[in-house]
Amino acid sequence: MYHWLLIDLDKSIYKRYKIKYDYARHNYFLYENSRFLVKSCFIVIRTSEKCFRVTYYNLDNVFIYKTFRSARDTARFIKDLSDKYK
Repeated sequence: MYHWLLIDLDKSIYKRYKIKYDYARHNYFLYENSRFLVKSCFIVIRTSEKCFRVTYYNLDNVFIYKTFRSARDTARFIKDLSDKYK
């Protein structure tokens, strides 16, 4: 069921973030831990066949919200942001 994003994600994302899928809400939650804090997180919601909404937040108070038309563009955005805010 949750293949729509995992296929397009880069391998570095799997190493850096923990990935959870919520079956009730049909969304992804990707988060990066440091001891007892969540350093950064992505929430990815697929609202329709061609609408993916991404929310990003980190401890530096960076909050970004975007909408994409494909899972590939969503995965590319997640990779770019994770590289930018290492």
